Amino acid sequence: MDNSDSFSQLLDWLDLKGVAVEPRSTPSAARGLFAVQRIPPSTVLFTVPAHRLLNCRTLAPHYPPGLDAVQLIALHLSLYRPRYPEKSLDPLFGPYITTLPQDFDTHPLTCLLRGADIDELPPSVGGALERLKSRYLRDKSTVEAYAEKHSLSLTCDDFLWAWLNVNTRCIFHRMKRERGDADNITLCPILDLANHVVTGPCMTPRKTATEIANTAPIARLGDAFTLLSPDTVTEPGTELHLTYGAHSNRTLFVEYGFVIPADGARAEVDVQDLVETLFSNDKKEILEDAGYWGDWKLDASPAVSYRLITALRLLHIDSDSDLKRWWDTVAGLVETVSEANERAWKQTVNDTCSAVITRAEKHRTVSGWAVNDAVRELWAEETRVCLSHL
Repeated sequence: MDNSDSFSQLLDWLDLKGVAVEPRSTPSAARGLFAVQRIPPSTVLFTVPAHRLLNCRTLAPHYPPGLDAVQLIALHLSLYRPRYPEKSLDPLFGPYITTLPQDFDTHPLTCLLRGADIDELPPSVGGALERLKSRYLRDKSTVEAYAEKHSLSLTCDDFLWAWLNVNTRCIFHRMKRERGDADNITLCPILDLANHVVTGPCMTPRKTATEIANTAPIARLGDAFTLLSPDTVTEPGTELHLTYGAHSNRTLFVEYGFVIPADGARAEVDVQDLVETLFSNDKKEILEDAGYWGDWKLDASPAVSYRLITALRLLHIDSDSDLKRWWDTVAGLVETVSEANERAWKQTVNDTCSAVITRAEKHRTVSGWAVNDAVRELWAEETRVCLSHL
């Protein structure tokens, strides 16, 4: 089934008419969401009724309890994955599931599970991808046990496809009383056709009454979802975007499988793997007590994160009097420990940058990933950031 047929059937299923957007192929992505007419600022593009959103509330009546939202949605998608070019046989959400990507063969998690060499990635990227893999395997184990208990048939390939749909396409939508509850997510038809940009005009969800009241939805299935056009006029043929937030390319690569160009990226280098080996156990404990152990980054702007500066100031302290003054910098009572200490931590930054650049030079050739260009850009970004510090 081609995209126009599946989208038309999706609109019929949603009972939406006169929608001012449609999916089209794009040079840089498989598809995007485009305006088919001139759209005034902050106009309602569409509203998806609550019963057409795929989340823990709409699925709960159809499954025994025992899974969280990610696991439940992934289970349901696994059971009703379409066998292209056929449609999904799901009686609840079939027209929507049919529009989901056919596969995630180029996603970094898929590549890793199929044997790609994680050592070809920058260490912080590899670590983040390993953590994503751990999340996936935990959910897979839980869902497999649940499926066996309830006589449901799953395959590993289908669950990976389903889980990546959830991880890459779910959005925040209030389902629970507490705003921080991990079950406050949903899959939303049409919305997930849009691509990401860092800056510029973006579509935005309209706040629901539930979100404004900061409580759980009153309706059994939750609230409907309304999407607004950007706050500027959108001309016909213009691609409409979402923003996933101010994420680094490391996060975008690991979670979504892409990176953005150098001029639009939030460039940073995580240097914890290089810096943490410099500390004694005593100083590590001090940083842990102060809340400054780890999460050490070199940024393009600002140049060096305050967490890293604080840690490196402690690294170069050798006396009790300097240690007291270090605590005073943490408390904001003084700006520096001493001039000598400032010179010392800045030299360590330079040494660390040189080590990052040398490491990146060894990875000019990358071959084991379906997104080799993205991996090369990750290494290049680390080099650019570190060169800016030298």
